[in-house]
Amino acid sequence: MLIGVSRGGFHRLVIPVPLFVLDLTLAAFSDLARLFDLLATRRLRGMRNDRGESGAGRISVESMLTVCLQLFREMRKYGRFRLVEVRAGKNRVSVELY
Repeated sequence: MLIGVSRGGFHRLVIPVPLFVLDLTLAAFSDLARLFDLLATRRLRGMRNDRGESGAGRISVESMLTVCLQLFREMRKYGRFRLVEVRAGKNRVSVELY
């Protein structure tokens, strides 16, 4: 993944981020997310009614991280493409997958 930042002109900062490092980092955080889910208070997990049921369903940090990891792995299958490009005047920020 390449993260490019430009403030106009020819000066451009490009930060390469190896995708396997990002993949391993997200996978490593899954154990911490599971621990957080076990230790989280009722307030962080969502409000419960008198019967102990959640109205909107319980969404755990681990499940959100798992979905993000699956989405990231799915995007890697498509190969090279520009994920995000934002321009504001002369400033430009882009994220590209290679």
